[in-house]
Amino acid sequence: MKKKTQILLISLWGLAVAGSRIFYFWLSRRPIVDTYEYFSNAMIQAEKTGGAFTSGLVYAYTEFLSGLLRFTGNRIEAVIISQMITQILWLIFLFAGISMIFGKLAAVESSTILAVLPVILDSMLEPSTENFYMLHFSLVLMLLGAFYLLTRKRGWFERRICELYLLAAGFYLGVICIWNYVGFSLILIAGYILFCNYAVLKDKIRAQREKKEEKPKNYIMGVFYQGFLLLTGMAAGMFATLMKYTGKTGWTFVCQFDWWVSQLKSFPGRCQDISTWLIIVLAASVFTGILCNAILLNVKKKKAGQAAENMEFLEETAENPNKEEQMEEVHEEYVTTADGRQVKLLENPLPVPKKHVKREMKFDFEYEDDRKKENNIEEKLDFDIEISENDDFDYE
Repeated sequence: MKKKTQILLISLWGLAVAGSRIFYFWLSRRPIVDTYEYFSNAMIQAEKTGGAFTSGLVYAYTEFLSGLLRFTGNRIEAVIISQMITQILWLIFLFAGISMIFGKLAAVESSTILAVLPVILDSMLEPSTENFYMLHFSLVLMLLGAFYLLTRKRGWFERRICELYLLAAGFYLGVICIWNYVGFSLILIAGYILFCNYAVLKDKIRAQREKKEEKPKNYIMGVFYQGFLLLTGMAAGMFATLMKYTGKTGWTFVCQFDWWVSQLKSFPGRCQDISTWLIIVLAASVFTGILCNAILLNVKKKKAGQAAENMEFLEETAENPNKEEQMEEVHEEYVTTADGRQVKLLENPLPVPKKHVKREMKFDFEYEDDRKKENNIEEKLDFDIEISENDDFDYE
């Protein structure tokens, strides 16, 4: 039932994100301006102005727009609608990726913050690379999140499909790293995932190494091999992207690397055709979501620990009933708050009744027997007759 409720709430969140974008696009009266000339360079049978081709990301974006305009004609409204759809998709993919890696609360917090920011909404109404890049960024994050989630649930096995998955994810990561510096943040997330995978799989890997048998079908892949596949795919993606743009521009690897490094001078403005505001709001929102999720997990952990202590106390009390009375005497001078703190109580200056002493009800002869036992008094009854050793029990 809880899982169905979560699915329903996530679905409603996705509908709210999509609906807000549609309404904003429908009700906005802001004029559409081709500030960076991406639309002009992508128009069919139009002379290229030459000002838009400044990075590999712009190459990819204008190629995408050219393919779109072949079907819709040179209509800038089609570009804006594609920007709206792209933004809805990358918000959903980002939510999925963060949810699988850092938790659902982190995903809700960070994605909601991004969804309501005016700067994100306004980016739909201008042909620019931000939404296009974020779509690919979110897809790579979701691929890494699926890798992390599947590893935690059942492990990551040495199979051809698992190896190809990591190579493909690494290749995709290498491409977006060449497009823009923001992609390198995903390398840090990939490192975090590998570290967590090591903590989850180390016992299973050690156990299967101790069994000197042939590799079974579900032989778990080592974490170092996982990292090797990701790095290999990333290097291949970077190399292939650079080769592609070498053919387009005629620049050698050295020239492209020099240009790539020189783009760092563009800060705090647009760097590699991505606005700095996107980097700031993305980092801030994701960090806020992760922080909120960590606080919630800490609170839950404390409550679980307190509940375990209470359960242990109840079990010990059931085994030893006198323990409860002893604990009551110890706890008389302080109280325990809900968060586990112990607060010492002040002495009561007012007169209080005497403490009740538990007494048992007995009959008078029982009190008399107790008194005799205390005073070591032995009472000889009438039928207590002394018998000698040679007595033949013959009485007349």
